Amino acid sequence: MKKCYILCRSVTHASKGAKALRKSGINAAVERPPKMLFAQPCGYCIVVRGDDKDDALTVLTQLGITVKETAEQ
Repeated sequence: MKKCYILCRSVTHASKGAKALRKSGINAAVERPPKMLFAQPCGYCIVVRGDDKDDALTVLTQLGITVKETAEQ
């Protein structure tokens, strides 16, 4: 199964976003970004299933959490 990595600008935003996603029924975790997926792997990622990417981005946008970049693996 594919994973979607949603790069956030800080661990605070990633934690807040992951918590909101879990409350919305989307399984989410916070991890450091994989260096092989991002040109500038600084910050933290919210990791969700690839199938949940669009729903997760909608929830994060509604919360005002800035997403720097996304990648799937």
